[in-house]
Amino acid sequence: MMKKGWKLGGLVLLALLSVVVWLRMPVATAANTGVLVGDRLPAFYVTNRDGEAFEISPDGKPIVLNFWATWCPPCRAELPELAGFAREYEGAVQFYGINLKEAPQTVEAFLEQQQVVLPVAYDRSGEVARLFAIRYIPTTIIADGQGIITFRKSGPVTAAELADALKK
Repeated sequence: MMKKGWKLGGLVLLALLSVVVWLRMPVATAANTGVLVGDRLPAFYVTNRDGEAFEISPDGKPIVLNFWATWCPPCRAELPELAGFAREYEGAVQFYGINLKEAPQTVEAFLEQQQVVLPVAYDRSGEVARLFAIRYIPTTIIADGQGIITFRKSGPVTAAELADALKK
């Protein structure tokens, strides 16, 4: 009788261990998507100022995503340089300043006050920031024309850093 208890306990323990190992295994995702350098951009949608959703996806041009907010001092400091970069590379790259959780009216008033023109997309729910595992802002991500992430930086970024990253 005692041996049956040990065998049953051993089987239960083995089953639990198998479940734990299975749960910790990496999940195979479509086309090796992810959020780190070398991964493919995941599919995602943002909204425009009118609240209409649109997908940011590879079209053969590099994609530059800068996650930011108006209340973030380092974000504010880098905005003029980012605006200059976006202007200089207009047509050659897809550039989006992805604003986190702020109303478009707040963002537009801020940009007007700062006299900054920047292509802005909105992540009102924070879902896109979660998808990209954004822990700090500003965070900038660059993907090549095929959607492979080639650059990721948390903290302020310069136009020179972005230009160098595009050359690689």
